[in-house]
Amino acid sequence: MYRVQYSIECKEEIRELRAYITNQRSRQIANAYIKRLRRFCEGFAMAPHRGEVRTDLKEGLRTIGFEHRISIVFRVYDDQQLVRITGIRYAGRSFEQT
Repeated sequence: MYRVQYSIECKEEIRELRAYITNQRSRQIANAYIKRLRRFCEGFAMAPHRGEVRTDLKEGLRTIGFEHRISIVFRVYDDQQLVRITGIRYAGRSFEQT
């Protein structure tokens, strides 16, 4: 089983996303959405090699969609049994800073 780790930048993006949804909808809806997002990400522990390989952006980078509006950006480190989530891109935000 792999470990799942969130980068500092990713943690900040999740906080920003929670704040945005809270502002647009409600805290309850935001918390439920973030909980589903985290549960999905934790699933990489059992199946880490999902998503699309994006070597056009960076070597070893992968992306996968979540509920139509989020792209999760991550890398798999087989030698460490680690999945490092480097970005949560909401509504088409660029992958370039990943």
